[in-house]
Amino acid sequence: MANFNMPGLLRPSLKRTAMVSLSAAGATGILYVYGAPDTRETLQGAVVQAARRASQIGEAGTALIRSLSAALSGPSQEESRQKRALNTLAAAVTDWSEDKSKREALVQLGRSVLIKWLLSRALDDSNKLEQAEAEHTLLNLLADATTASAVLNCEGALPKLLELLARTSDAEKLNSSLLTASAQVTLTQVPSLDEIKEVIDQARSESSVLTQQVAVRIMGNWAEASVINCGKIATMQGGQALTQVAAAAASAGHNRQLEYELVRTMALLARDCPLTQSLGIGTWLRQLLYIAADAAAMKHWKLASQALDGFSLCLWQLGEADGALASSNVFALLHRLSVEPDQLLRRSIVTAIGALSHPDNMNDDERQLWTEQILQWMCSSDTGPEIRFACGQALAGLAAAPGLEGLQIAHKWLADLLVFFSKDVTAYSAVRLKDEVFNEQTHQSFQNAVAVMPLFARSVAAELREASDQVGAYQEPPLDPEHLVTSVVSQAEAQLRSIQIADSVLVKAMKTLCALVSHDDAKQQWLQSTAILALLQRLTMQDPLTPEAAHMVPHPILASLGESTPLGIWRQSARIIAMISADASSQSMIRHTAWIPWLQAAASIEDCKLSSHAGRALLHLDSARCFPSKDTYQFEHNLYEPEMLQRIKSTVADLQSEVEEAVDQIQNALGNNEAVLERQASHQQAGPRLVMRDGVHLFDPTAPHHKVLAQRGVATMAAGAPVVDVVFVHGIRGGAFATWRREGVHNVQPGHKPGNLDHLYCWPSTWLPQDVPQARLLSMEYAAPASGWEAESMPLHGTVGQLLNRLIAAGVGQRPVVFVTHSMGGILVKEMLNKALSEMAPPHHRQLAAATSGLVFYACPHLGSNLANIGWNLRYVGASPAASVVHLKPGKHLEDVNNRLKEVCSQRGLPVLSFGEGTPTTINNMLPKLTVVPETSSYPGYGDFVLLKGVDHINVCKPPQRSDVAYFKLMEFLRARVQETQNQSNVEP
Repeated sequence: MANFNMPGLLRPSLKRTAMVSLSAAGATGILYVYGAPDTRETLQGAVVQAARRASQIGEAGTALIRSLSAALSGPSQEESRQKRALNTLAAAVTDWSEDKSKREALVQLGRSVLIKWLLSRALDDSNKLEQAEAEHTLLNLLADATTASAVLNCEGALPKLLELLARTSDAEKLNSSLLTASAQVTLTQVPSLDEIKEVIDQARSESSVLTQQVAVRIMGNWAEASVINCGKIATMQGGQALTQVAAAAASAGHNRQLEYELVRTMALLARDCPLTQSLGIGTWLRQLLYIAADAAAMKHWKLASQALDGFSLCLWQLGEADGALASSNVFALLHRLSVEPDQLLRRSIVTAIGALSHPDNMNDDERQLWTEQILQWMCSSDTGPEIRFACGQALAGLAAAPGLEGLQIAHKWLADLLVFFSKDVTAYSAVRLKDEVFNEQTHQSFQNAVAVMPLFARSVAAELREASDQVGAYQEPPLDPEHLVTSVVSQAEAQLRSIQIADSVLVKAMKTLCALVSHDDAKQQWLQSTAILALLQRLTMQDPLTPEAAHMVPHPILASLGESTPLGIWRQSARIIAMISADASSQSMIRHTAWIPWLQAAASIEDCKLSSHAGRALLHLDSARCFPSKDTYQFEHNLYEPEMLQRIKSTVADLQSEVEEAVDQIQNALGNNEAVLERQASHQQAGPRLVMRDGVHLFDPTAPHHKVLAQRGVATMAAGAPVVDVVFVHGIRGGAFATWRREGVHNVQPGHKPGNLDHLYCWPSTWLPQDVPQARLLSMEYAAPASGWEAESMPLHGTVGQLLNRLIAAGVGQRPVVFVTHSMGGILVKEMLNKALSEMAPPHHRQLAAATSGLVFYACPHLGSNLANIGWNLRYVGASPAASVVHLKPGKHLEDVNNRLKEVCSQRGLPVLSFGEGTPTTINNMLPKLTVVPETSSYPGYGDFVLLKGVDHINVCKPPQRSDVAYFKLMEFLRARVQETQNQSNVEP
């Protein structure tokens, strides 16, 4: 210390005080840093801080602190001399404690020595004046959070403070100070078992309710501070003590403050304590219900809510309530409370129902009553996201009942969601526009438009409820024994058929739900707040509705029902998850469920739609992890998750970054600079986060380049990123995968139903990943019916705007892109490029147009189709052509768009490949074969053209094998675009 060069900084007396302070702070800490490179700076900072503290109380304070230290811990002195020193010190300390700055310095320098001395004097009855002065000083120290923390965290102080509270004449003032201070201070001092036992004994003591309040508060603070403390409290019979205190409080007249403390401490222990059996939390259930009922009767909603939450926590830990409790007044109480308007209380009621939803706790009638009530609350306009999420969790518990009963609740849940989302929406066909030019006004007009009629959505909801009710409907058996066996078999067949019908309607309902929310982020967030993942889990993962008599049902009954309903349910479940996972804030909720392994398995399945939806969801989760969002939902917080686990999760990211920095430092020290640069480069992100909106599909969901874009950003040029994007766009009555199947695939294998969408039969999924592995293969899907009787569809310019936004969100336009289209899909792409090339187009639209490196058209009506003209004119005789059909009629608009694209292709040298149909197509068995797009229209007048002889309009984009010219020419075209891009980037092919 003598080597420090600090002239004039410290007076000699203050230097000595600083040394005393440093000694009190702990010589071990100084020895720990002694010899380190920054020892000088560390010690110098400590000395300066101590000197500043000492200067706040002056020379007299310094001398008295030394007197205190000498009197209490120094060598023995004459008793009278020591007593005089202590009396002088006591008077001075009391004076200093009146001033905030001086009391902070006093505690900083005196530390535990001072606090223990004050407590001993306050508990010493031999001198009332000295006792009062010490008590007054402690009250002053408790008045400030900084000094209160030193008092409450002083070893052995809490039991002594409780003893003082029980003996003092001014108990109310000390009680108020202790409650206020303990609400502001975190107990960092680890209590010993003896300390815990003393506090528990004080809680059991019925001599003073004020002492009980503080004792129970201290137990709660200890429980909140550490899981270890929870275990110690359980070991020392703290749970039984709380039961006794609660029972005594109820019989002696309810004390609100004590009840608040009991409820809080019980909830914390129930949530965090690993020794629940030792706590005996089963005995808390009735006490918590009594507190809730009494508080509600007095309209103390906060206490009633907290008591119900504590009740729920206890139930979650126990798994189920005892039969006597479940059959007692608990449901009557909850029904009575459910009419109250308080939203906080309502959330707690819903949480309690979720905890009580175990089949042993709730009969069928209660389950149905609460299902309807909670559905009504969840879909109410005044329900916030936190309560809505609690409603969803409760419904998940109710729907978890095994077998038919639970599934019927899930069906009602989905039906009510359909009814809710059908409000305040407009069908595409109901939107009326002044002109056919797509602009911002057009975009706003379609903002709340959906692909289904609201009345249709509500009818599907009613159909689902009815179909669900029919499953398991009781039928009276015949009295004639001869017909009994036949009746049993017949009923089994009818039962299975009703199950299959209910599943079929369920798939329709899920599709309708997707149509209602797929293009509205706000609706998807609302859906997320209803715990939709739990509903999907019940519909997808839990036991299917299959009666034991299923083996008796003849195969033709199953075959007549068409598509496998479980596959349809899986598809729509994955689709909904893919939609809500596009919101980065949803990733933590999804990752905390069983969906991740399910999605990983589904992404590798043969079905194109299911694997695409699951793949998109996984990519969203990857991109959300690598591009974290600051926006999170309050309802994500898990009420039943231990506090310690929450803290661990919250620090993982920080620890990871610190470890990475430390590894970099070690690598640099070892001279491995290249390894550091490589790791840092691997974390560099380019462009916005990858988002695959509904309607964007993956032909090869497990391709590695998808993950590169998800983790590094859509604009990344890192190793493994795709070289080009290839986007397929179908035409009228087409689909993202159905349009691109090989010719005649539905006849390939016996037993495969028409409409099979396996990757094996979809040529872009099977051939292109092998022949052009550098390409990212996407397929767009949009509503494209030929008639308004088939489905709702948006006018073509509305669809153009939607496709543009989806493509840009998926990163299309960040690298060269080739569009492969069939029929009207080519018109869509041309309209989209025409819009993106306009002077008023935003930069990201122009970027997509500039990135277009090739166009492929399969039977595209560049100059229109007479068949569309005929179809549009049929509206005068009662037909209902789709709105998009009008854009396929021959006319000036198509000619202008084609000439504009021809000019662009000429200026930029944009490659174009067109295919034409060579034979008429069977449109309907009642009509003669027609040429849908004649050669004069399928050839745009520029680029290469191939006429596919013997191939009709439907099969023009369905090559039967790799050697077919329809595929071979396309593969050559794509390989040339990849080669051009690699040459421009100086990348080896």
